[in-house]
Amino acid sequence: MSASRYLSVLLYESVNDVETRLKFWAGLGYCAEHTRLLTDISNKNEEKPIGMNILYESLASLIKEAILEYPIPIRRPNSLRMLLRHVFPRWLSEFTPGNLVPKASCRVCQIADGSVHIGLETLMQCLQDPEEKVYRLYPGSDGICLAHLRMALQEYAAQYPSAALLLRDHAMNRLTHWEQAMGEYIRKQAWQNRLEVVTDEEGKALQHTLAFFTGDQPSAFILPSTTQEAENDK
Repeated sequence: MSASRYLSVLLYESVNDVETRLKFWAGLGYCAEHTRLLTDISNKNEEKPIGMNILYESLASLIKEAILEYPIPIRRPNSLRMLLRHVFPRWLSEFTPGNLVPKASCRVCQIADGSVHIGLETLMQCLQDPEEKVYRLYPGSDGICLAHLRMALQEYAAQYPSAALLLRDHAMNRLTHWEQAMGEYIRKQAWQNRLEVVTDEEGKALQHTLAFFTGDQPSAFILPSTTQEAENDK
């Protein structure tokens, strides 16, 4: 959501902003994911992609100059020099890409990453305080994905130890629950257990587990129906 907001504001208000343009140049544009997102937003909100043309016209001009200035050797270096360049690249660095290498990561990725950190710290603050509504609601939720759990424990456990324990125990409980449900689903696929009913919970445990490991919603993983009704329809 923060990436979409940033790019929407960019197209409407910041295309010619100097600071925005410098950050856009520093990253040599945006990563593939956020370039596609920018294109989608432009298609939805603009009759013509004027903002994108302005941005990438300036970037093309910048890169064209960098390519022209790229130091290409007149002759191929001898074998010894090639070996030394491979072993000691910093000693013989006259052929570095220079301005063709981004000086910063994708600006939209930076914005999104910053929002994640703010959101995680806010969550940790709430889970540290039993009076907070989030503290009471979190145990009944699916929790956060593995990547954000790892980030929360690495960066905020020392500052919010009670919240870290809550996150850890919640993740352990959910994984145990899904593990058992998937185990039951597997067991019921055996011929001798074919008449046992596969519950909705057992059928959807895999989706929840995939969501935990990827960060996507469970509904993003469309799987064949695994309930007993589907088996009976065969």
